[in-house]
Amino acid sequence: MPKSPTPPAAITLQAVNLQYQNKPILQSLSLSFAPQGISFLMGENGAGKTQMLRCIHGLSTPNSGHISAPPIEQQAFLQQTPILLNRSVLANLRFIRDCPMAPAAHFDRQFAAIVERFSLGDLLSQAALTLSGGQRKRLAAARLFLQQANCYLLDEPGANIDRHNSRLIESAIQQRVDSGAKAIVTTHDFFQLQRLFKPGRDEMIIIKNGQLAAIARHPDAELLRRYL
Repeated sequence: MPKSPTPPAAITLQAVNLQYQNKPILQSLSLSFAPQGISFLMGENGAGKTQMLRCIHGLSTPNSGHISAPPIEQQAFLQQTPILLNRSVLANLRFIRDCPMAPAAHFDRQFAAIVERFSLGDLLSQAALTLSGGQRKRLAAARLFLQQANCYLLDEPGANIDRHNSRLIESAIQQRVDSGAKAIVTTHDFFQLQRLFKPGRDEMIIIKNGQLAAIARHPDAELLRRYL
């Protein structure tokens, strides 16, 4: 995999408030992410983790507060439920070719290796909407990692897929982070966190009721039990 072209910009949230239908989602949330490595966002369903990623990526706008993040052209976002086009697997991949995050030369150089990594070679002509859940997630992950972003946002990348497919995505995350990219990963899977976590590089961030509950620099099961 190519190295990240530039160091990722710092990601900070300052007194961010987000509401949906008058329901508070994020509440005066202030947080500075570690500049490198993987930041694992953990918390109960509805804690605000997904909405935080959407705010960082510019898909949701806070009601108040300020967010500093890399430009959208330097980010790539894997949503928990992949959004696929009603086209072939190949067309879903080629859809991003020559976009700012996947210029044609980069896309063409990486295409064969990414297709092989995610075992999509035999599926390229198949309609994407006929794929199984695991196959859809592999396709979405392949499209994600064809982008030369320096900041990857992944919302529950191992949700609703088997161990093999989850490991494929984990390996790609680790490789990109090892080459200098930043990753923010929401997960409920403590074992996934343990597999990927590198002390001294990564961090575990616990969100509760839209607020920062705790930050740990090592996998801390006791801390999780305290807040979950």
